[in-house]
Amino acid sequence: MSTIRVSSEDVETVFEKWRSHQKRPHLCRLTEDRKDLIRKRMRLGYSVDDFVALIEYAYRSNDAGPRWWR
Repeated sequence: MSTIRVSSEDVETVFEKWRSHQKRPHLCRLTEDRKDLIRKRMRLGYSVDDFVALIEYAYRSNDAGPRWWR
């Protein structure tokens, strides 16, 4: 089984996209735990584009699920 490599740049891109939607982005930190969570999902096959699409959906949709995710 091959290991999917996840670049630090990809992890930071996902985090920055999420952070850009926060009410107080200056308080958000990219901790090792958060990096690990993002890396683990990316190793499952999710791409930066998948994360960006999910983040955009979560913050733009008025559906009950995305409102709860926020």
